[in-house]
Amino acid sequence: MGSAQRQSGTMNGLSAIILAAGKGTRMGSDLPKVAHAVAGKAMVCWVAEACAAAGCERVVVVVGHGQEIVRALFEDWAYDGTRIEFAVQEPQFGTGHAVQCAEALFGDAPTGDVLV
Repeated sequence: MGSAQRQSGTMNGLSAIILAAGKGTRMGSDLPKVAHAVAGKAMVCWVAEACAAAGCERVVVVVGHGQEIVRALFEDWAYDGTRIEFAVQEPQFGTGHAVQCAEALFGDAPTGDVLV
Protein backbone atom coordinates (compact mmCIF):
# COMPACT_ATOMS: atom_id res chain seq x y z
CA MET A 1 0.00 0.00 0.00
CA GLY A 2 3.01 2.30 -0.01
CA SER A 3 3.95 5.21 2.18
CA ALA A 4 0.35 6.34 2.64
CA GLN A 5 -0.40 3.26 4.76
CA ARG A 6 -1.03 3.76 8.44
CA GLN A 7 -0.01 1.10 10.91
CA SER A 8 -3.67 0.16 11.19
CA GLY A 9 -3.63 -0.85 7.51
CA THR A 10 -5.84 1.95 6.15
CA MET A 11 -4.86 4.55 3.58
CA ASN A 12 -3.93 8.01 4.83
CA GLY A 13 -6.01 10.61 3.06
CA LEU A 14 -6.76 8.78 -0.19
CA SER A 15 -9.55 10.69 -1.94
CA ALA A 16 -11.22 10.72 -5.32
CA ILE A 17 -12.94 13.25 -7.54
CA ILE A 18 -15.61 11.87 -9.85
CA LEU A 19 -16.52 14.12 -12.76
CA ALA A 20 -20.30 13.74 -13.10
CA ALA A 21 -21.57 17.10 -14.37
CA GLY A 22 -22.00 16.31 -18.05
CA LYS A 23 -25.30 16.38 -19.90
CA GLY A 24 -24.79 13.32 -22.05
CA THR A 25 -26.35 15.02 -25.07
CA ARG A 26 -25.40 12.21 -27.47
CA MET A 27 -27.13 9.65 -25.26
CA GLY A 28 -30.53 10.94 -26.39
CA SER A 29 -31.97 11.09 -22.88
CA ASP A 30 -32.93 13.68 -20.29
CA LEU A 31 -30.97 11.74 -17.65
CA PRO A 32 -27.47 12.90 -16.79
CA LYS A 33 -25.10 10.49 -18.54
CA VAL A 34 -23.66 9.16 -15.27
CA ALA A 35 -27.16 8.17 -14.10
CA HIS A 36 -27.64 5.68 -16.93
CA ALA A 37 -27.61 2.09 -15.74
CA VAL A 38 -24.98 -0.42 -16.73
CA ALA A 39 -25.44 -3.96 -15.41
CA GLY A 40 -28.29 -2.79 -13.19
CA LYS A 41 -26.53 0.15 -11.52
CA ALA A 42 -25.94 3.80 -12.41
CA MET A 43 -22.50 4.32 -13.96
CA VAL A 44 -21.48 6.83 -11.31
CA CYS A 45 -22.30 4.33 -8.56
CA TRP A 46 -19.94 1.77 -10.10
CA VAL A 47 -17.16 4.37 -10.05
CA ALA A 48 -17.87 5.45 -6.46
CA GLU A 49 -17.91 1.82 -5.29
CA ALA A 50 -14.58 1.21 -7.03
CA CYS A 51 -13.17 4.23 -5.21
CA ALA A 52 -14.40 2.84 -1.88
CA ALA A 53 -12.92 -0.56 -2.68
CA ALA A 54 -9.60 1.12 -3.49
CA GLY A 55 -9.52 2.61 -0.01
CA CYS A 56 -10.75 6.15 -0.64
CA GLU A 57 -11.84 7.80 2.57
CA ARG A 58 -13.56 10.57 0.65
CA VAL A 59 -15.23 10.79 -2.75
CA VAL A 60 -16.15 14.18 -4.16
CA VAL A 61 -18.72 13.94 -6.94
CA VAL A 62 -18.75 17.02 -9.19
CA VAL A 63 -22.34 17.55 -10.31
CA GLY A 64 -24.00 19.97 -12.69
CA HIS A 65 -26.72 19.01 -15.14
CA GLY A 66 -29.38 16.98 -13.34
CA GLN A 67 -27.56 17.24 -10.03
CA GLU A 68 -30.70 16.35 -8.05
CA ILE A 69 -30.83 13.00 -9.86
CA VAL A 70 -27.14 12.29 -9.25
CA ARG A 71 -27.33 13.28 -5.58
CA ALA A 72 -30.36 11.01 -5.11
CA LEU A 73 -28.32 8.03 -6.33
CA PHE A 74 -26.19 8.35 -3.17
CA GLU A 75 -28.96 8.80 -0.59
CA ASP A 76 -28.46 5.26 0.66
CA TRP A 77 -24.65 5.20 0.41
CA ALA A 78 -23.52 2.49 2.80
CA TYR A 79 -19.77 2.07 2.45
CA ASP A 80 -18.20 2.41 5.88
CA GLY A 81 -15.07 4.49 5.85
CA THR A 82 -15.92 6.35 2.62
CA ARG A 83 -17.90 9.55 2.64
CA ILE A 84 -19.53 11.16 -0.38
CA GLU A 85 -19.43 14.93 -0.88
CA PHE A 86 -20.65 17.07 -3.74
CA ALA A 87 -19.21 20.03 -5.61
CA VAL A 88 -21.29 21.95 -8.13
CA GLN A 89 -19.97 22.91 -11.55
CA GLU A 90 -22.06 25.76 -12.93
CA PRO A 91 -21.56 26.74 -15.65
CA GLN A 92 -19.79 23.75 -17.15
CA PHE A 93 -16.49 24.80 -18.70
CA GLY A 94 -14.89 21.38 -19.16
CA THR A 95 -12.88 18.79 -17.31
CA GLY A 96 -10.22 21.05 -15.80
CA HIS A 97 -12.88 23.43 -14.55
CA ALA A 98 -14.73 20.51 -12.94
CA VAL A 99 -11.64 19.62 -10.90
CA GLN A 100 -11.27 23.28 -9.90
CA CYS A 101 -14.85 23.23 -8.62
CA ALA A 102 -13.91 20.38 -6.26
CA GLU A 103 -10.71 22.09 -5.09
CA ALA A 104 -12.42 24.23 -2.43
CA LEU A 105 -13.55 21.11 -0.57
CA PHE A 106 -9.92 20.06 -0.09
CA GLY A 107 -8.79 23.27 1.62
CA ASP A 108 -5.43 24.95 1.26
CA ALA A 109 -3.26 21.92 1.88
CA PRO A 110 -4.82 18.57 0.98
CA THR A 111 -3.05 15.55 2.35
CA GLY A 112 -2.71 12.22 0.64
CA ASP A 113 -3.37 11.29 -2.95
CA VAL A 114 -6.40 12.36 -4.98
CA LEU A 115 -7.65 10.14 -7.79
CA VAL A 116 -9.46 11.86 -10.65
